[in-house]
Amino acid sequence: MPRWLKFTGIGCLGLLALIVLLSASAYVMVRISGDRSIATGEAVDREHPDAHAYTPAADGGLTPDRLERFLDVRETLAPFCGRMTTAAIDFSRMDELEKSDKEPGAGQFFSLTGRVVGSAFFVARDISRYITLRNESLLAVRMGLGEYTWLYSLIYHSWQERRPTSFMFARDDEPAVFTDRVLPQLREMVARRAAMEGAGSFWRDEAAALRADPRRRPFADGLPPAMAAALEPYRDRLTELYCAETDELDVTRVEREGLGYEHR
Repeated sequence: MPRWLKFTGIGCLGLLALIVLLSASAYVMVRISGDRSIATGEAVDREHPDAHAYTPAADGGLTPDRLERFLDVRETLAPFCGRMTTAAIDFSRMDELEKSDKEPGAGQFFSLTGRVVGSAFFVARDISRYITLRNESLLAVRMGLGEYTWLYSLIYHSWQERRPTSFMFARDDEPAVFTDRVLPQLREMVARRAAMEGAGSFWRDEAAALRADPRRRPFADGLPPAMAAALEPYRDRLTELYCAETDELDVTRVEREGLGYEHR
């Protein structure tokens, strides 16, 4: 049991009742929105190659047309960043409180706990909304999750050298979205392109580097000059639309797991 649950006596039953009520409401909401996330994801896969089938274009797919479509999706999702960031700060503060040797005052405890409970409720709602909106946006711009995942990782994790960030609710016993699914699929994308007739030497070189290092991300040493040049005019917009707190959600798939859902 977390230490912060032991800090109070009076008021705990009321707090517990509030947590139970919000948890029940969140469960119903997540069930409904989770089904929609799955349905819209399946619709995207029916219309466009998923990550198992997508192969980057010879130029990496970094044409103005594809980048504008990618940016359209990012702009649609941008309003969620503030709420997710606020929730992450609340959870971090509660974690610091739990680890502290100093017991907080009752006012501080109940104020922070109320914020965390409220944040957890809205985050539970927003997770499925976020993924559903991403899927609907992909359908609107006619882009598959495979291409979106490729562009997202190439731009933010390779070109901008941002470290992949796990979601705030990620648990150690859950599949790691980046290392267990996304990275292997990205490596397969590079291998498929490298194996195609007429593939540039940089594709073959990168495929060899990925085979030599199972933990390497594609183009970890930097993008080929032509790819980097294609991205440069979009640097400010791409940077503005990055959100560390939704990093993992951006490439997540939702699958049914027993009575709930699994993010993979």
